[in-house]
Amino acid sequence: MQAARGQIDAAPARLISASLDEAEANALREAETALTSYSAGLDQQRALERARQNAALVAKRTAQLRLGGKIAELPALKQSVTRSRKNRTLAEARG
Repeated sequence: MQAARGQIDAAPARLISASLDEAEANALREAETALTSYSAGLDQQRALERARQNAALVAKRTAQLRLGGKIAELPALKQSVTRSRKNRTLAEARG
């Protein structure tokens, strides 16, 4: 009988402990989700930076070819537009 009474008396403590465990688990899940989102954002910014750098390199080479008379003005202009779009996309992603 006393063992049963001890279990009954301990029940509220077990419920509190279970509630805390659940709250801790929820907090950990939320933190993991936030870190995953943050990591994905960083990956996206790195990819956008690489795209911007590539566009800058192509724009430089295109300008050299245009100045050397190897290509017409229109391809150089198209590349300039592409480079501007890459810069804008990166700036928007950075906020």
